[in-house]
Amino acid sequence: KMASFKALCLFVLFAGLVQGSLVLRDPEHKASPSRFSVVYSPSYVHFTSDAGALPAKEVGAMSAYALGLAPSRGLTWNGLMPGSLFRRPKANVMFVVDGVPSGKHIGVESNMHTPLVEDHQDPHRSLHAVSSSTNLASHVSGLFHGKSLAFSLASSRQVAKQSSTQGGSSMVWDAEKKVLTASSQKDAPFQSLSADKLAEHLKSFSWPQGVRYTGSAVEVTLKNGNKVTLDMAEQAVAEFLGELSATIAAHSQLSAKSSLAEDNIPDVFTFTLSGIKALQLRFGSSSPQVEAALTVLKAVVSSVSKKLSELYHGDAIVQLIELAFDDHLHKKHASVIEKLFQHLHGHLDKQTMSERLADLPRLYLSNTAAPHSSAMCEKAQHHLTALKALIHVECPPKRSDNLEVIPHLGRHLLEAKIIDVQKDNETSLNLTFEHGEDWTSTFLMVTLLLLIFFLSLLAISNVMWNMDPGYDSVIYRMTNQRIKME
Repeated sequence: KMASFKALCLFVLFAGLVQGSLVLRDPEHKASPSRFSVVYSPSYVHFTSDAGALPAKEVGAMSAYALGLAPSRGLTWNGLMPGSLFRRPKANVMFVVDGVPSGKHIGVESNMHTPLVEDHQDPHRSLHAVSSSTNLASHVSGLFHGKSLAFSLASSRQVAKQSSTQGGSSMVWDAEKKVLTASSQKDAPFQSLSADKLAEHLKSFSWPQGVRYTGSAVEVTLKNGNKVTLDMAEQAVAEFLGELSATIAAHSQLSAKSSLAEDNIPDVFTFTLSGIKALQLRFGSSSPQVEAALTVLKAVVSSVSKKLSELYHGDAIVQLIELAFDDHLHKKHASVIEKLFQHLHGHLDKQTMSERLADLPRLYLSNTAAPHSSAMCEKAQHHLTALKALIHVECPPKRSDNLEVIPHLGRHLLEAKIIDVQKDNETSLNLTFEHGEDWTSTFLMVTLLLLIFFLSLLAISNVMWNMDPGYDSVIYRMTNQRIKME
């Protein structure tokens, strides 16, 4: 009976985050993976694409390693090669395009690209996490006592906060009010802009052949010769072009104060663009409008990436992360998804249907429901079971069952440390971190001291080896002088 019943089969998975979320999966559908690319990198920072897929939760730590600022978290991905001992990049720029159609890519030229393995955590938080409590911007800012320039741009204040640091600069694009709100740290050049000011940046932008901005729309000529008009009267188009104009404006304001890029303190920039997702929900993932939007997106990301790299004289790492958006769930299982939304209506963070569909396959819980994520997971399980679906639900283990107090053999033999012990087949070893956060500077100092000691020893040995005992000896010279005096 169950085999012949063509029912919905979803995995509802829990992601243990600051804000709780449920993740929906259809095991009968294989989604295209996301992708990580390195668009620009200094000549002394090397990546390899044959190291396999990069876990999303290691992107932040890997970026810290590439900047020469190793965090406490280790890496399992081996795609980052050893860099220079005497130089490190001056900036890390990350473009996160959330909502690339499944099976497609933007097409920005890159030095290296590899599949990105998303976990069941909040993708934006895991991409920037250096440790369980610190993101990349906070890690760099903390090491340099807040002197690092940290900037984040997004259409959501929560997403911008996840990739920035306390007191850092951020820009939030409000599609409804059509205004770009900026909050800048001291000496940062970023300012809030109105819709008219943003339109001027779209007008002055150097569009490639086949793309033309008319003032109220963007006309794109596709590869097949068809012309597509992205009219800003459409809410989805206005949201998409607003993010791009904000990106152009942010670079323009930073270029006006280029002296910020001349110091030796690394900076962290994050541009999160999710407007392409709204276009897919409005027109469809295979529509000409989405294809035209990918062309426009490629032009802006390629241009701003190149200009930021030139601003730092080639000493910046520019990364592009394409998070795939699969509209399979709300297309094939629209009725079930809608009923689930209605059932969890009072417990979801987003209130409008379009916002919830844009977040799929994740359902973000409200602040009041987040502490009761396990109960919400069970509630979703019971409701989906009532819909006669083949469902597997993995609820989170209780935190108290997953913590053990065991002795930590460090400087103090009897020092107790609470660690998270994994309940799986792997052996849990009570080991300290392989190295601390300042291992690079310590290694350089020790290496230089050993080098100076070795060269000094070599010079002294060479002088003593070529010494003439009868002529160069101090005793001989003193004796010779005494004889002459007598």
